[in-house]
Amino acid sequence: MLKKDVKPYSFQLTLGLTNSYLFTTVYKAAYSIKFKPTPYLFENHPEIADQVYELVIELIRPASIRSGLDSAIAVTIAAICKDFFADKERILLYICETADVRHLARVRKFDTWFREFKDAHFLKIDANFPDVNDITYYVSLIFRWNHPQRHTIIDEFGLLGQRYNADK
Repeated sequence: MLKKDVKPYSFQLTLGLTNSYLFTTVYKAAYSIKFKPTPYLFENHPEIADQVYELVIELIRPASIRSGLDSAIAVTIAAICKDFFADKERILLYICETADVRHLARVRKFDTWFREFKDAHFLKIDANFPDVNDITYYVSLIFRWNHPQRHTIIDEFGLLGQRYNADK
């Protein structure tokens, strides 16, 4: 269980192609939280295509010592996402990395974080896409519930799954 009274680490924003936020933990682990433009997700809808960003959580330097659960990491990522959503029309895409076969753990962690920091202003839609190698890609889309294009976003995200599965 995460603690809401835990303070986030200080972070800095580096504007550019990936809009990276950087922070370092007390254990000297360094993270880069990137928001990569992903206009191709809704390429048939230019009114929203430029508002879609993929969330990438990257450990750029492991902790200098072995540490237990650091609740401040989740709190910091939540604070960074809140800062990202200052632009109320942004749409966040999260794809659980599958390269190291730990994607199910990532799904559980991301879902736990979302529930813990849930804000009534946001809607989260989940989908999964199995591939021919029996690996399932877990994907989430988060946006404000009052987004002016919310119906288009929901419909197109559903169609994305249908198109993906039809390509097999």
